[in-house]
Amino acid sequence: MKLRNRLTLTFSLLTAFVLLAAFVIAIVLDERAELRQLDIELLSEATLVGEQLFDQRDGEGQKVVAVARFAALYERDGRLRSVTVGFTDVPPLARLDLPSPLPRDGVYIDLRNATEPLRAIVFPTRQGRVLLLAISRRNIDADVRSLYEVFGALFLLGLAAAGLVAFVLGRRMAADVERVAATARRVATGDLAARVPRQGAASDELRDLAGDLDHMIAQLDAVMSAQRTFVSHAAHELRSPLAALRGELQLALRHPRDVDGYRAAVESALGDVHELMALAEDLLTMARATEARTDDARAPLATVVSDALRIAGGAARAREVRFAATDPPPVEVRGRAQDLSRALRNLLDNAVSHTATGGEVRLRVETDGERVRLLVEDDGPGVAPEEREQIFAPFYRGAREQESSGAGLGLAIARQLARHHGGEVALVDSPRGAHFVLELARA
Repeated sequence: MKLRNRLTLTFSLLTAFVLLAAFVIAIVLDERAELRQLDIELLSEATLVGEQLFDQRDGEGQKVVAVARFAALYERDGRLRSVTVGFTDVPPLARLDLPSPLPRDGVYIDLRNATEPLRAIVFPTRQGRVLLLAISRRNIDADVRSLYEVFGALFLLGLAAAGLVAFVLGRRMAADVERVAATARRVATGDLAARVPRQGAASDELRDLAGDLDHMIAQLDAVMSAQRTFVSHAAHELRSPLAALRGELQLALRHPRDVDGYRAAVESALGDVHELMALAEDLLTMARATEARTDDARAPLATVVSDALRIAGGAARAREVRFAATDPPPVEVRGRAQDLSRALRNLLDNAVSHTATGGEVRLRVETDGERVRLLVEDDGPGVAPEEREQIFAPFYRGAREQESSGAGLGLAIARQLARHHGGEVALVDSPRGAHFVLELARA
């Protein structure tokens, strides 16, 4: 069932139930109020008639003259003693199902005399007899019928109005939902420029939903654009070593050479293969950094630091760069040790590559509540202000790195791995060199 029809039906049924309950309660309360007033009059007249009967001498079969229109007097054994004129359908006392003994304030019952509805009280007299006194309740029944007619008309009008309001509201809401659905269908076909129209929204919630959907589409567009850029750059980075490798192999096959010549060609090709393997490993690491987080993983901080220093030590020794590292505290951090060590190692490799031969790279560890900060500092040329955020983009290489052999993935991988485990990598201000901070969450 469509939303518009479901809303109309639900709102109409709810309105019908509320109106019906309210009208029934009002009619019942009004009828009870009128009956209560009639019972008071009956009790008053019954007391008056009872006193008159107690004072007069009435013979067998005598007609009783009363204030009310209908009255009957019964003996103790239930025999009818007297009755007013016109009271033709006098019920036998035994059929009235009265309590014994009869209460002094009487018992109220409903009767009929031919077609006349009656409200009656059965009342004990001082002589031990039983008096039945009745008054027509035609006016009460007429009032109740009038209330039913008026409330019935109001019920139909209210139900029609509620159905109309629900239909209009449902159509507006359905139109909003249809606009959202149409936008979603456009996005599903690849149109990431689609946005939900905001004009004429029926509610703040639907406007918020449209805003959230637009934000999601924008994020999806950004992700897809980044993915296309990443694939393009990855293909470009892979093409260069592959082209060089193919050229070397073709050259080796085209010109016969001695064993040493072939060995040199194979060694050159092997270098290109190593470069390809390193690039492939970086690409796989970037892809793994976007997988679902593993918040239950934890690693000793000392293991993370020692592994990163050990692996980065080879490049540091080749450039004669020293590491000055503080001892990490005995705490655990959130994340896989291998990934966190890779993030720290990339920062150390970056610092080593920008440090002059014989220089020093400093690694400091700070703890602050639930966070652990690893600070990597070098004495290199630093980072230009306009490149502070660009250096974390995949495949980005600054003006000073155009001749480097790297693919420009080191800092991007470090940030992605840190964020994957609830941390962050940032570049902080420093008087000289570049100072990077790897912030991790304590387990």
